[in-house]
Amino acid sequence: MTLAAVAVILLTLGQALFVAGLLTALPVLRTRANRCLAGAVVCLAVSGLADATSALGQGAASLRLIALGLFAEAAAAPLLYLHLTLLEESRSVSRLPVHVFGPAAILGLLLPVVFLPDGAWDGLLAGAPPQPGLALAALMAATALIGTPLLQAFYLAAAGRLWWNWQVTGPTGERRRAWAGRLLLGLGLVWLISLAAGAYGLTADAGDGFISLADLIFGLVLNALIWLGLATRGALSRASASLSNKVEESIGKYRRSGLTEERARDILTRARGALVDKRLFADPTLTLARLAKRLGVTPNELSQAINQTAGLRFNDFINQTRIEEAKLLLASPARAGQTIIDIAYEVGFNSKSTFNAAFVKAAGTTPSDYRRGVAVAS
Repeated sequence: MTLAAVAVILLTLGQALFVAGLLTALPVLRTRANRCLAGAVVCLAVSGLADATSALGQGAASLRLIALGLFAEAAAAPLLYLHLTLLEESRSVSRLPVHVFGPAAILGLLLPVVFLPDGAWDGLLAGAPPQPGLALAALMAATALIGTPLLQAFYLAAAGRLWWNWQVTGPTGERRRAWAGRLLLGLGLVWLISLAAGAYGLTADAGDGFISLADLIFGLVLNALIWLGLATRGALSRASASLSNKVEESIGKYRRSGLTEERARDILTRARGALVDKRLFADPTLTLARLAKRLGVTPNELSQAINQTAGLRFNDFINQTRIEEAKLLLASPARAGQTIIDIAYEVGFNSKSTFNAAFVKAAGTTPSDYRRGVAVAS
């Protein structure tokens, strides 16, 4: 059973690293919330792997693997809470350094497990009388063993409170709250599994069978959470769109279509018309290939027309249209009660940070300052 648990969690770790790379490497997904989620998923996978492989080791080596698992669990808890806090968008995360204290305290308590000689721990595990320094180290390790699930419970409760008081604004807010609820449900199950395995492992008559089964279930639940996150938040479709645009634009640089200036202007005019009239700009997964197909031209022709006539790349061209629409919405008295993040989603952006960066680049000011300026002028 132990080898099966290790195999499943190794697979989970590989997928966690893939997801982390996806969430941090692609600009369309690279938000603060996603970076926290990436770190948390990797930490949880490392924790599961360390716990599962600790059953294969002996003595001090096994203790060090358990210590690694505890620290990874302690680090994952605040990262997941911060992910949900940033996802909710309406809350401040100005006290970000506060969330470092919990994992740092657990790490400090576990340092003796890492640095004390193997012989000291082996003697204690064999029943030898503990030396004074070793007794203190064992007390610190026991404190970390108890403190880690308490830290997890604290953040799980805080995340549950955040979900309960979630400010839902529009369909996007509802989808995010639904994702947060599923994430909390899955993490609660993972935490209970971890707590049960740890508590049972402390009893004298506990065998490896239950702990290995718990590690196996842990890996399967985490696996499900990873793919649920990709599906619910549309990460794969957005990543595919982003990669498709980059590949198609790169091809367009090296393959000339022989467009005349008049033909390029015509394609650009029709592209702008399709974006505005059909509101294609509001689709965050819009690609160069899809827009070109709609216009009846090749992706290479569309890319060259945009670059040759407007001097822009495809993504900048789409964002230009989105920003113009956002300006209209921000200036509209009827939209005065709508949040900036909702406007960002409505015009096709995936996150507030991406919207702000694009808005500043195009308008020279932030969306908030632009809205205030319009209000003062009127």
